[in-house]
Amino acid sequence: GICRRPSCAMATPRTAIHEGEHEFTLELDVPGVQQQDIELQVEQNQLTIRGERKPSAALDSYRRVEPSFGTFSRTFALPDSVNKDAISAKLEAGVLRVTLPQREETKPRRIEVKASA
Repeated sequence: GICRRPSCAMATPRTAIHEGEHEFTLELDVPGVQQQDIELQVEQNQLTIRGERKPSAALDSYRRVEPSFGTFSRTFALPDSVNKDAISAKLEAGVLRVTLPQREETKPRRIEVKASA
C-alpha cells in the first residue's frame, strides 16, 4: 500500500564508493530530494547522511504512487586517512556526490633519486 505518514522511511539510496588516488567519492542516488532536505554530519570516524524526499503535492491527491517518499539515513565508517575538515558534497541531477579527501600526510609522496657527483 501507499504510506502517507510523514514517519515512513524512504528506500535506502543506492550508493557507489570510488577510491581515487587522493580521495574517496561516495555517490548516492537521491532523485527528487532537494538540497535543503539533505544533512551531512561527521562524528568521530563516521559520516551520516540524512535526507527526505517530499511529494510535490498531498499524497491523497495521487491515484498511484511508485516512487518512495519519506526519510532516509546512511552511515559510513571513515578511514583514518580522510581529512574530515575538507569533506564536501554536491547535489546534481539526483545524485549526491560526497568527496572525502585524504590527509596530506597519508598521500603517497614521490622521492627523487639523485645521482652522485
